[in-house]
Amino acid sequence: MTYLTLKQALKYAVEKKYIPCSPMDSIRKPKDEKPEMKVLTVENVNQLLTEAKKTEYYALFFTYEFTGARRGELLACRWSDIDLKLKQLSINRQLVDHNNVLTFKSPKTKMDVAR
Repeated sequence: MTYLTLKQALKYAVEKKYIPCSPMDSIRKPKDEKPEMKVLTVENVNQLLTEAKKTEYYALFFTYEFTGARRGELLACRWSDIDLKLKQLSINRQLVDHNNVLTFKSPKTKMDVAR
């Protein structure tokens, strides 16, 4: 972020002829550091599901853990998205929060999840 801001500011300064050239032209953009992924262990998942069984959200947590669907996709599911005979869930939309206003939109990836 700092790199791009500085580069744009200096480019503007060159265009306005405040400076003859941008020192950023000879600097490579630093690589973005990706945060280390933290995944649950089998024990963590078992503990999570054991605790979730005590709530009304067990089905949601179970489905979240074992389908790969995103949270917003699961929260947008309707009964018509579930086929109990085929044991299949269709992801057709996602719930999105824009400044505390909830809306539905198309999912990033349309998928059917079978179990």
